[in-house]
Amino acid sequence: MELVEEFKKAEIVIGVLTGNGPTEHKVLKGIAKKYDGGKKILYFPRRPGYQHGSGLSVLKVTKIYVSKYNIKDFLCLIDREYIKTSITEREVENKLREFGVEVGSIQKFLAEGEEALRVEGTVGIHKFILWTAIIGREKCIEENIAKILEAKFRERVEPTKDGVKSILKKHHVNIERLMASASISKIKASFPALDTILSSLESNEG
Repeated sequence: MELVEEFKKAEIVIGVLTGNGPTEHKVLKGIAKKYDGGKKILYFPRRPGYQHGSGLSVLKVTKIYVSKYNIKDFLCLIDREYIKTSITEREVENKLREFGVEVGSIQKFLAEGEEALRVEGTVGIHKFILWTAIIGREKCIEENIAKILEAKFRERVEPTKDGVKSILKKHHVNIERLMASASISKIKASFPALDTILSSLESNEG
Protein backbone atom coordinates (compact mmCIF):
# COMPACT_ATOMS: atom_id res chain seq x y z
CA MET A 1 0.00 0.00 0.00
CA GLU A 2 1.09 3.55 -0.65
CA LEU A 3 0.84 6.26 2.02
CA VAL A 4 0.23 9.79 0.72
CA GLU A 5 -0.04 13.14 2.49
CA GLU A 6 -1.83 15.01 -0.30
CA PHE A 7 -5.25 13.83 -1.41
CA LYS A 8 -5.32 12.13 -4.79
CA LYS A 9 -7.91 10.03 -6.54
CA ALA A 10 -7.48 6.28 -6.51
CA GLU A 11 -9.68 3.22 -6.86
CA ILE A 12 -9.90 3.01 -3.08
CA VAL A 13 -8.74 5.80 -0.76
CA ILE A 14 -8.41 4.88 2.91
CA GLY A 15 -8.50 7.94 5.14
CA VAL A 16 -6.14 7.62 8.12
CA LEU A 17 -7.26 9.10 11.44
CA THR A 18 -5.19 9.25 14.63
CA GLY A 19 -5.70 10.61 18.10
CA ASN A 20 -2.20 12.06 18.10
CA GLY A 21 -0.41 11.97 14.78
CA PRO A 22 3.39 12.23 14.34
CA THR A 23 4.38 8.84 15.75
CA GLU A 24 1.55 6.98 14.01
CA HIS A 25 2.49 8.65 10.73
CA LYS A 26 6.10 7.46 11.01
CA VAL A 27 4.99 3.92 11.87
CA LEU A 28 2.57 3.68 8.95
CA LYS A 29 5.01 5.26 6.51
CA GLY A 30 7.56 2.63 7.46
CA ILE A 31 5.30 -0.40 7.04
CA ALA A 32 2.64 0.55 4.46
CA LYS A 33 4.52 -0.89 1.47
CA LYS A 34 4.86 -4.24 3.22
CA TYR A 35 1.14 -4.80 2.66
CA ASP A 36 -0.09 -5.30 -0.90
CA GLY A 37 -3.25 -3.24 -1.10
CA GLY A 38 -3.46 -3.32 -4.88
CA LYS A 39 -4.86 0.04 -5.94
CA LYS A 40 -5.60 1.17 -2.38
CA ILE A 41 -3.82 4.18 -0.91
CA LEU A 42 -3.59 5.42 2.68
CA TYR A 43 -4.38 9.15 2.84
CA PHE A 44 -2.71 10.65 5.91
CA PRO A 45 -2.74 14.48 5.71
CA ARG A 46 0.05 16.17 7.64
CA ARG A 47 -0.43 19.86 6.82
CA PRO A 48 -1.35 22.39 9.52
CA GLY A 49 -5.09 22.69 9.73
CA TYR A 50 -5.59 18.94 9.65
CA GLN A 51 -5.02 18.39 13.35
CA HIS A 52 -7.53 15.74 14.29
CA GLY A 53 -7.71 16.18 18.04
CA SER A 54 -6.94 13.67 20.75
CA GLY A 55 -8.49 10.31 21.50
CA LEU A 56 -11.90 9.41 20.16
CA SER A 57 -12.61 13.02 19.18
CA VAL A 58 -10.75 12.21 15.96
CA LEU A 59 -13.83 10.27 14.83
CA LYS A 60 -15.58 13.52 13.95
CA VAL A 61 -13.31 13.69 10.89
CA THR A 62 -15.10 10.72 9.30
CA LYS A 63 -18.11 12.93 8.66
CA ILE A 64 -15.94 15.62 7.05
CA TYR A 65 -14.00 13.21 4.84
CA VAL A 66 -17.08 11.34 3.68
CA SER A 67 -18.75 14.61 2.69
CA LYS A 68 -15.71 16.46 1.29
CA TYR A 69 -13.75 13.68 -0.42
CA ASN A 70 -16.36 10.91 -0.71
CA ILE A 71 -13.97 8.63 1.20
CA LYS A 72 -15.69 5.33 2.06
CA ASP A 73 -12.93 3.55 3.98
CA PHE A 74 -11.03 4.62 7.08
CA LEU A 75 -8.19 3.40 9.28
CA CYS A 76 -8.16 4.90 12.77
CA LEU A 77 -5.39 4.43 15.35
CA ILE A 78 -6.26 5.17 18.98
CA ASP A 79 -4.01 4.72 22.01
CA ARG A 80 -5.45 2.45 24.70
CA GLU A 81 -5.24 5.23 27.29
CA TYR A 82 -8.15 7.04 25.61
CA ILE A 83 -10.53 4.10 26.09
CA LYS A 84 -12.25 4.52 29.44
CA THR A 85 -14.26 1.28 29.76
CA SER A 86 -13.89 -2.40 28.89
CA ILE A 87 -16.58 -2.12 26.19
CA THR A 88 -14.55 -0.45 23.45
CA GLU A 89 -17.12 -0.91 20.72
CA ARG A 90 -19.77 0.91 22.74
CA GLU A 91 -17.46 3.88 23.33
CA VAL A 92 -16.69 4.13 19.62
CA GLU A 93 -20.35 3.81 18.66
CA ASN A 94 -21.45 6.46 21.16
CA LYS A 95 -18.79 8.90 19.98
CA LEU A 96 -19.72 8.43 16.32
CA ARG A 97 -23.41 9.01 17.10
CA GLU A 98 -22.43 12.11 19.08
CA PHE A 99 -20.92 13.49 15.87
CA GLY A 100 -24.04 12.73 13.84
CA VAL A 101 -22.82 9.51 12.25
CA GLU A 102 -25.19 6.55 12.02
CA VAL A 103 -23.72 3.18 13.03
CA GLY A 104 -25.05 0.05 11.36
CA SER A 105 -22.84 -2.68 12.81
CA ILE A 106 -19.62 -3.19 14.76
CA GLN A 107 -17.37 -6.26 14.79
CA LYS A 108 -14.59 -6.66 17.35
CA PHE A 109 -11.46 -8.74 16.75
CA LEU A 110 -9.12 -9.66 19.60
CA ALA A 111 -5.45 -9.57 18.65
CA GLU A 112 -2.88 -10.63 21.25
CA GLY A 113 -4.13 -8.29 23.97
CA GLU A 114 -5.20 -5.52 21.61
CA GLU A 115 -8.50 -4.87 19.84
CA ALA A 116 -9.47 -4.13 16.26
CA LEU A 117 -12.94 -2.89 15.31
CA ARG A 118 -14.73 -2.90 11.97
CA VAL A 119 -17.58 -0.38 11.90
CA GLU A 120 -20.13 0.03 9.12
CA GLY A 121 -21.77 3.46 9.20
CA THR A 122 -23.51 6.12 7.15
CA VAL A 123 -23.29 9.88 6.78
CA GLY A 124 -26.49 10.96 5.08
CA ILE A 125 -26.79 8.68 2.05
CA HIS A 126 -23.10 7.77 2.06
CA LYS A 127 -21.97 4.44 3.49
CA PHE A 128 -18.48 3.89 4.89
CA ILE A 129 -16.33 1.33 6.71
CA LEU A 130 -14.18 2.39 9.65
CA TRP A 131 -11.39 0.11 10.88
CA THR A 132 -10.11 1.09 14.31
CA ALA A 133 -6.96 -0.26 15.98
CA ILE A 134 -6.74 0.19 19.74
CA ILE A 135 -2.97 0.46 20.18
CA GLY A 136 -1.05 -0.63 23.28
CA ARG A 137 -2.05 -3.23 25.83
CA GLU A 138 -1.80 -0.77 28.71
CA LYS A 139 -1.43 2.77 27.41
CA CYS A 140 0.05 3.78 24.06
CA ILE A 141 1.89 3.07 20.81
CA GLU A 142 5.31 3.40 22.48
CA GLU A 143 4.70 -0.06 23.99
CA ASN A 144 4.52 -1.50 20.47
CA ILE A 145 7.58 0.37 19.24
CA ALA A 146 9.51 -0.80 22.31
CA LYS A 147 8.82 -4.42 21.30
CA ILE A 148 10.26 -3.80 17.83
CA LEU A 149 13.33 -2.16 19.37
CA GLU A 150 13.84 -5.00 21.85
CA ALA A 151 13.66 -7.59 19.10
CA LYS A 152 16.13 -5.69 16.93
CA PHE A 153 18.73 -4.61 19.50
CA ARG A 154 18.30 -7.31 22.15
CA GLU A 155 18.01 -4.93 25.07
CA ARG A 156 15.31 -3.79 27.47
CA VAL A 157 13.37 -0.74 26.33
CA GLU A 158 11.17 1.32 28.62
CA PRO A 159 7.77 1.50 26.85
CA THR A 160 7.46 5.28 27.16
CA LYS A 161 8.12 8.23 24.86
CA ASP A 162 11.41 8.98 26.64
CA GLY A 163 12.43 5.33 26.75
CA VAL A 164 11.84 4.83 23.03
CA LYS A 165 13.49 8.12 22.13
CA SER A 166 16.59 7.19 24.14
CA ILE A 167 17.12 3.85 22.38
CA LEU A 168 16.45 5.35 18.94
CA LYS A 169 19.07 8.01 19.62
CA LYS A 170 21.54 5.46 20.99
CA HIS A 171 21.35 3.39 17.79
CA HIS A 172 21.06 6.35 15.40
CA VAL A 173 17.78 5.20 13.88
CA ASN A 174 14.37 6.84 13.51
CA ILE A 175 10.92 5.25 13.78
CA GLU A 176 10.25 5.15 10.04
CA ARG A 177 13.54 3.39 9.28
CA LEU A 178 13.06 1.05 12.24
CA MET A 179 9.64 -0.02 11.00
CA ALA A 180 10.78 -0.33 7.39
CA SER A 181 13.53 -2.74 8.49
CA ALA A 182 11.18 -4.94 10.55
CA SER A 183 9.86 -8.21 9.11
CA ILE A 184 6.14 -8.86 8.77
CA SER A 185 6.40 -11.46 11.54
CA LYS A 186 7.92 -8.85 13.90
CA ILE A 187 5.21 -6.33 12.97
CA LYS A 188 2.52 -8.94 13.56
CA ALA A 189 3.94 -9.71 17.02
CA SER A 190 4.48 -6.07 18.00
CA PHE A 191 1.46 -4.37 16.38
CA PRO A 192 -1.20 -7.13 16.44
CA ALA A 193 -4.30 -4.94 16.05
CA LEU A 194 -2.80 -2.83 13.26
CA ASP A 195 -1.53 -5.94 11.46
CA THR A 196 -4.98 -7.53 11.73
CA ILE A 197 -6.51 -4.54 9.96
CA LEU A 198 -3.83 -4.06 7.29
CA SER A 199 -3.90 -7.78 6.50
CA SER A 200 -7.69 -7.59 6.10
CA LEU A 201 -7.37 -4.56 3.80
CA GLU A 202 -4.63 -6.34 1.88
CA SER A 203 -6.88 -9.35 1.27
CA ASN A 204 -9.76 -7.11 0.15
CA GLU A 205 -11.89 -7.86 3.21
CA GLY A 206 -12.24 -4.14 3.87
